Amino acid sequence: MSRQELCACFPRPGRPPSFPRLASVAVTGGGGAAGSARGYGEAEGAERRTGAETMFRAVAGGQLRRAASLLRFQSTLVIAEHANDTLAPITLNTITAAKRLGGEVSCLVAGTKCDKVAQDLSKVAGVAKVLVAQHDAYKGLLPEELTPLILATQKQFNYTHICAGASAFGKNLLPRIAAKLDVAPISDIIAIKSPDTFVRTIYAGNALCTVKCDEKVKVFSVRGTSFEAATTSGGSAGSEEVSSTSPVGISEWLDQKLTKTDRPELTGAKVVVSGGRGLKSGENFKLLYDLADQLHAAVGASRAAVDAGFVPNDMQVGQTGKIVAPAWAANLALDFQEANSNWETRPVS
Repeated sequence: MSRQELCACFPRPGRPPSFPRLASVAVTGGGGAAGSARGYGEAEGAERRTGAETMFRAVAGGQLRRAASLLRFQSTLVIAEHANDTLAPITLNTITAAKRLGGEVSCLVAGTKCDKVAQDLSKVAGVAKVLVAQHDAYKGLLPEELTPLILATQKQFNYTHICAGASAFGKNLLPRIAAKLDVAPISDIIAIKSPDTFVRTIYAGNALCTVKCDEKVKVFSVRGTSFEAATTSGGSAGSEEVSSTSPVGISEWLDQKLTKTDRPELTGAKVVVSGGRGLKSGENFKLLYDLADQLHAAVGASRAAVDAGFVPNDMQVGQTGKIVAPAWAANLALDFQEANSNWETRPVS
């Protein structure tokens, strides 16, 4: 093919190539009508058609190779949520989601005296590298302090994806990171179709939305109940220290008060007992506590019960609270409106 004909296949950037026009040259014996009409003899027409088909296959093959190359270069940074000595369960669910993207999965552990968490993560199946940053500024995992660290880590390792669990920690941190990177974040994903296509819920969980993201860096939060927890054994990830960033100093971690309980954590519980405003008072929630202890269940509450002051807000289940996906659940003393607006479950995939 001549240079002019080759250029004609690609009229200008952004437009699809016009291979079908060249590839559909009709040839009849003896330089018949079809060949003569376009000024091609039989041999020349066949040669041009063969050249066009060869070029089309070459370009198509190049696209496949490019897709395979992109998949090889996928790399995901999972931001670990932890309490220095204990890893938050939702981080394991997030690692499972990250593995479905393909490519290398790294975990960033930032905090103070968090060596145990880094050790635990290095044993998680599918994790290739654990990055550790320790500084007093990272106490409490304040998003104002973690953001510069994550941006510096992204610049150093050039990750294509950054993710964390869709907990209060992740929801507070990821939008800030996305804004600094000038990309649009994707919140609360429940499935991954490809490295740039995700599924999330909309309209309070009543509809599913498939989102294709063309951003240079994909930033997203993961709904923990939609992904199985990654296996905590069998991994052999290497550990690497990363440089701490200078403290920002616009916020300060003061204190944290934790209530110790033998009941399972609400978002990861297999059995959940939840109560509403029909219980009338916080004292009556003791009935649920006794039942939950017998069932080895977690205890939740509707928004109405939380707003009434019966229980603390960390027990709230639903759209504006915690998303749960138990194998068995009991809702007690909830009216119809509470049950439909504040209780939402999703099966584990």
